Amino acid sequence: MQKQLLDYISNSLITIFLHMLEYYKRIMFLTTNCVNEFNDAIQSRIYIAILYNALTTETQMELWESFLKKAVTIEGETRYSPNKLKRLAEKKLNG
Repeated sequence: MQKQLLDYISNSLITIFLHMLEYYKRIMFLTTNCVNEFNDAIQSRIYIAILYNALTTETQMELWESFLKKAVTIEGETRYSPNKLKRLAEKKLNG
């Protein structure tokens, strides 16, 4: 019974999204790391799909460092070592 309700809700949301997408007169950027989960009806309305390769460890380190430089904790600015930054960048994070 619960699965049927969730399927109904999911189908309703997809229907609403498709309706809005059909009449949207501008450019819309959709981003996802779960492209295989897209409904066929949604995929048929996508005109251009761009695949980005996974980020290198070095690029991830740069991104983490830029975010951490902006972060402030109760104790003040964030503190991290290049070693810890590298360990963080090497983790396989999703999204």
